[in-house]
Amino acid sequence: MKRWFDIIISGTLLVALSPLYLIIFMLVYLDIGWPVFEKQRYPGMNEQWFTIYRFRTMNRACNEKGELLPANQRLSVIGYYLKRFKLDRLPEFYNVLRGEMSLVGPRPGFIRSIPSKDVNLTRHSVCPGMTGWSQLHGKNLTWEEKLALDLYYVKHQSLWFDIKILVLSLGLLFIKKPLKVKITKKDE
Repeated sequence: MKRWFDIIISGTLLVALSPLYLIIFMLVYLDIGWPVFEKQRYPGMNEQWFTIYRFRTMNRACNEKGELLPANQRLSVIGYYLKRFKLDRLPEFYNVLRGEMSLVGPRPGFIRSIPSKDVNLTRHSVCPGMTGWSQLHGKNLTWEEKLALDLYYVKHQSLWFDIKILVLSLGLLFIKKPLKVKITKKDE
């Protein structure tokens, strides 16, 4: 059921938002240049590696030694707004349609950052998501807090929980106020 939900929503949005994709494509090309998309490799479900696609938000400006400038100095004006409203992530609907990601699940993270193999297997037993339970709780969480929230999602996932997370995620785009939820040992 979840996979069909992902296919229907991502396919519909890819078609419905195609004019927006074209506008963003042109703006990024005019502002930053080619390539318009960035690609990053992450482990997905069952630790299978896949490539995530996003619109580029930073230029490749370097200092006199040829080293890239810090990210905050390379972020373009268009890139700022793409990141602010999460529009840089729109190409991830393609990953969802392909089955590499889901609309909802733990955000992709590197395996080396997960402290234990058992925890890693649990977290990667579901598809990574475009949004997730931990993203609703703010950016200033510790890795342990994010992990506890991701594991809570894995344990309690359902279509209704996914719909709740999607609705709250859309609200966060405009409200910018994370949920206030305490993580207890019972939730882990």
